[in-house]
Amino acid sequence: MQEQLIEAAMLLGVGMSVVFAFLSLLIAGIHTIAWFVRQYPEPLPVSATKTKNNKNQSSTTTVKPDIVAAISAAIHTHQKKNKQN
Repeated sequence: MQEQLIEAAMLLGVGMSVVFAFLSLLIAGIHTIAWFVRQYPEPLPVSATKTKNNKNQSSTTTVKPDIVAAISAAIHTHQKKNKQN
């Protein structure tokens, strides 16, 4: 009985140590990445990429009427089936 308690305590200690080490490494990694980002900030050309992407998306995001009709029919069928249950 005492041997099992000692083994359980050792297993508990090893498990908690592994979890503590992993979390410590995770926190250290996050702090390192934050330090790196603060040391080497890189300006992002946000306005130039947004205007180009918005112009391209507006012309290519049209949905064909037959696809809209199929989706509407599927939704109607689903709602009708759920009303009966």
